[in-house]
Formats: sequence, structure tokens, C-alpha cells
Amino acid sequence: MSGNASNDCKRLGAWFHEADVDALATSFASAVPFPHVVLDGFLATDFAADITRDFPAVDDSWHEYRNPIEVKRSRNDVHNMPQSIQLLFRLLASPAVVDRFQAISGLRERLESDPTLHGAGLHAHPRYGRLNVHLDYERHPILEDKERRLNLILFVNQEWDASWGGANELWSDPEGVLRKKTDVRFNRAILFRTDNTSWHGVPDIIRCPPGYYRHSIAFYYISDLSTRPHFDHLGDDGTGYRRKAMFVRHPYQTPSDALDTLLSIRPLRRITDRDMGVLFPQWSPVLSPDRSDAPKQSAEEEQNADTTHHGRSADSASHGQGRAV
Repeated sequence: MSGNASNDCKRLGAWFHEADVDALATSFASAVPFPHVVLDGFLATDFAADITRDFPAVDDSWHEYRNPIEVKRSRNDVHNMPQSIQLLFRLLASPAVVDRFQAISGLRERLESDPTLHGAGLHAHPRYGRLNVHLDYERHPILEDKERRLNLILFVNQEWDASWGGANELWSDPEGVLRKKTDVRFNRAILFRTDNTSWHGVPDIIRCPPGYYRHSIAFYYISDLSTRPHFDHLGDDGTGYRRKAMFVRHPYQTPSDALDTLLSIRPLRRITDRDMGVLFPQWSPVLSPDRSDAPKQSAEEEQNADTTHHGRSADSASHGQGRAV
């Protein structure tokens, strides 16, 4: 390992420097409902605090998903972000980290980092945010000779109350069997395999205070495409592969033709404002008329929620808490 790479790896936590790799591999392989491992203290504490402090404010430069199955913001232009975040992404793509995840995952296919950061980067879920249970894309939409193999999700909120929700959920099937919840905790990461059985999401409505966000870093690992095309499997877009995420209805959501239409659109492309205007013209993430468990808020509360989720105050930005203006 070169001197610079060795110094960079000092920013990783004890799981990299002190943990038994064989033990982590055993834990990963035996986990249910599909292989995964939770890595607390993923980064050295000071470096994790830098990431929290430097997490960019949510503004109009972030892509917005705002529909009944996904309410979140995302951004992956890492080259425009603070140096600490750029360093983190270089570290996650480094041969040392890729090799360690290769050993932990036990995958036969040779892993590599995804240089496109497609779907990865910085994610921010606001109050009333959610991400229905889904399968990720299989064949890479840009690097068509590659397929996705591993997801890494890192939580970076220093302050988060478990009562606000936001846990990452792993399901054994799309019919409503939850098997594992990983609560949001500062500097906690979850590494999991992604394939045709890896149902996961953040399906329960997040109840953080108005203006707060659930902040996370997402990074994905790929390999050469080895899965053969199947034209009858879940999320096939007509090519024999799933090249977009495939979502399912949450058990608490009220079935409807409009919701089914959104779910059928999503494996093919992102949901647009036009789609929402036709299918859910009155929809709001606050009122959530598609969900039987939705909180019922006043019009004033709805307006306040809509106007506070676009940014953060200077005070909160300096402390990395994700509070909006």
C-alpha cells in the first residue's frame, strides 16, 4: 500500500484495522434475510465528524424525488463538494477498501467501485420522507457490461432520535415480511448484497422535526456482467435485465390503479411531475392520501413543511444537523 493510501486508510474505523475479516465474512454470509453486515464506527471519529459538518445544504441543486413511493433528495457531483467528502469517496473507491469488501462479501466476481456514482452519492430524506421497499437495478444503466453487487449506506447524522424512524429495512420478500431493521446511528454503515432477493428500503414515513433531514452516503460496487438475461423476472425492462429500481406497494398503502401505474413506470424511468399531475394531482407527502397510516396535517402545516425542506440555516449547517431555513 502506498504512503498516501495508507494515510487515507487511517480515516477508517476499527472494522478495517482491528476486526477479524473472517468473522465479518461469516457474519455477512449468515445474515438474514440476505447477506449483510452492520459496521459501527465505520470512519475514524474525527473524520466522520468532518463529513457531518461538511454535508452540503439541501437546495435546488439536489435532485428531488417526490411521489408516493419515494420522497428524498440526492446529489452525486462529488467534485463540487468539500474536500472531506471528496476524500471519503476516493477512499471508498480505493483498492484497499474494495479488496476488503471483496473478502467480507465472499463474492466470486471481481469487485470494483462504480465510477459513475449512478444512484449513489449524498441522500437526504426530509420530514415525511420514505423509500418504498425495492430491488435495485441489476445491469448497470450506463456501464452495460457491468452489474451491481454491493451497496454501502453510511449514516452521518450526529443527532437522530430513534422515534423519528428512518431505519433501513431488509425484507425477505415483497409481500410484507420485515426481517431486519438497522436504526440510524452516527457513523454506522450497512454493507449488503444486492440481487433478485435483496428487498430493502425506508418505507415507514420519517417523523423527524420540520426542516431536519436523514443524511446518508451511498456507494455501490459492481462487477463484470455475468447474470444471463431473463425476460420474465422482476423489473425486466424488455432487455432481460432490471436496469432501474423496482418498487412495491407498502402494506400500509391503500391499493389503487394510480399507485399501480406509478409502480409499473418506475422500473422503466423516473417518475415525473407530469405523471404526478395525471395520477395524483392532489398528492402531498404531508397528507399522503395514499396511506392509511398517514399523519393528517392542517393546510398551514403542509405549507410550512413544503417551504422548509429546501435548505438549512447557517447555524445548523455548521453543526451538520440538517436543519432547513
